[in-house]
Amino acid sequence: MNGEVVKVQCMVCGSTHKYKPTTRQAKTDSPGTVRRTKTASGVSTTRVSTPRSPAKATSSSGKAARGRRDWEEQMAKRDVSTAKPYSMGACFAEGDLVDHSKFGFGIVTKTTRPDKMDILFEEGPKVLRCTL
Repeated sequence: MNGEVVKVQCMVCGSTHKYKPTTRQAKTDSPGTVRRTKTASGVSTTRVSTPRSPAKATSSSGKAARGRRDWEEQMAKRDVSTAKPYSMGACFAEGDLVDHSKFGFGIVTKTTRPDKMDILFEEGPKVLRCTL
């Protein structure tokens, strides 16, 4: 109808729905897209999405690779038979080797009061609960 989108196919359930513009839509538009939207009062507005720099996407993957390298270097110096099994009620200190049922082996990098610790696992750092 006059070039306006009326119905769309849902990417979640696959059925056809009435089109409803959302505030998140500006984030999903391709870079440099110009969109006209109507506000609740009926006033027309124009939005232009700005292009994103590709450096942001690669920096997070580079950070993950660096974290994995750090984990591999730390684990090479450790004997996994000395790892403490993880439990929320257990006491840990910086430098302890932890054996977690889901994340695997990790090294305690920092403890923060009252009951948190940062652990470097193979898939990246995690904040877990503990007793200090």
